[in-house]
Amino acid sequence: MRYGNCVVADDVSQYSMVKFYENGADFLHENIDILRERPLETTFFEVNAQSISHCDDTNFAARAEAYGELLLCVHVGDYPAVLFGSAVCAQELALSVAQRKLNFSRTLGAEDVSLAFWKEYESIVGGSHKINFSMDVMTCSSVVPCDVSDVVCATPDDAEQIARLLVSFAADATHQITNQQEIFQRVRSNISAYRCVKRDGKAVSVAAVHEESNGLTRISEVYTLPEYRNKGFAR
Repeated sequence: MRYGNCVVADDVSQYSMVKFYENGADFLHENIDILRERPLETTFFEVNAQSISHCDDTNFAARAEAYGELLLCVHVGDYPAVLFGSAVCAQELALSVAQRKLNFSRTLGAEDVSLAFWKEYESIVGGSHKINFSMDVMTCSSVVPCDVSDVVCATPDDAEQIARLLVSFAADATHQITNQQEIFQRVRSNISAYRCVKRDGKAVSVAAVHEESNGLTRISEVYTLPEYRNKGFAR
């Protein structure tokens, strides 16, 4: 703290703490009220935490606290580690993650929090990062009516076409090369979640619908072939 021309140094240890949970259920039990207060910013936390039956060096959930602020982190499988909270706690979280040698390669969170975390983490373990993509979180207050008569529920016969669309989606949105056969298996096993618009006997526009908790529905993997764009299909 600073008083006039004097600087008073505080003992940070008495204000900071990082807790790692044994499983996702324990994480949700302690933090569910925080997540439910900000559902749009934390939409992936609940889903990811529910997938963690036992935490290890790849699947983990943590809560960092410093000076009355907190920062939540959940990482599962190959998905990005999701971050939510205050950048003030980035140093404590980064240090603990590095000390435990936890495995992750990407993060998803508010820009200030993500950049603060990577700055601290890289100062400990080295390396560098880049922003792959960014997006705004917005609240929709009204919906303009549109014709949805062309939208149909996908069937198993559409799985291969949808998989090809999603390979293109991944390349365009995340600049990553994905395995079409793996995507095909995922789409086929969850085909009831997909909606599409067909033209010329094939699916040309696609989206997936996921029912989330707390009254939210997540729409993902929205993609239209370039030659069929500007026709309002994505609406």
